[in-house]
Amino acid sequence: MSKMNKTQFKNLIISNKTAYNTVLDYAKSIKPKGYDFIQDDCNEYFDLKIEEFVTSHPLNTLCTSQSCYTPEQVYSITKEICTQFKHLVEDNRMYKMLLKDNGKLKRESVWQLYLYSIAQTYLRAGHFNISVDRESDSGAGELDFKFSQGQQCQTIVEIKLSDNPDLLHGYITQLPQYVKAENADHALFIVIIVEKKMKEQFYKLVDIHNKQEKGQTEILFIDARPQKSASNL
Repeated sequence: MSKMNKTQFKNLIISNKTAYNTVLDYAKSIKPKGYDFIQDDCNEYFDLKIEEFVTSHPLNTLCTSQSCYTPEQVYSITKEICTQFKHLVEDNRMYKMLLKDNGKLKRESVWQLYLYSIAQTYLRAGHFNISVDRESDSGAGELDFKFSQGQQCQTIVEIKLSDNPDLLHGYITQLPQYVKAENADHALFIVIIVEKKMKEQFYKLVDIHNKQEKGQTEILFIDARPQKSASNL
């Protein structure tokens, strides 16, 4: 028997009482499964959850809303938002929102989406005259984020999961290219730690991080591995 399309299947059910009753009995036998509001696979409550997190964890920054910022102020606000994202993931169990049913973390692009939404929410809430653009093409490829006020004050942000095979390449090669292409003032490289056992590339990156002086480019590590609850410590 050839495969039927939806219209053919519908006509069969309508015209055949036996087929109709069979489908009806099957539908009645299906046990409904409640929607997982925590997992929220369809992102039905995505904006609501982000708003709730941001409201309950206000940004702690010395910078205030103003019409014009210096490059250092744009970077300071950007880093504060990313540091707050780290705090939400590590200390407020936000990592649970980024877990699949099998316990594995969602892909890198989902982390980018969460940070992007949180950044936008914080910027709106603080009335900061700063824009954040996601996946803009700098000419050297698509960078993850660009926080900016006009063309003169720019901070770019890149996110990589610790198990990404391009982790070192992203920091050593890609990031400098993005900085040059965008003529950025500062850059922040975010590493999401997802592995129980780190690979060699991660330790090489940590070594580079420990040896470098604070300057135009910095690294921010976020531990997204499931944490023990206080009652189990």
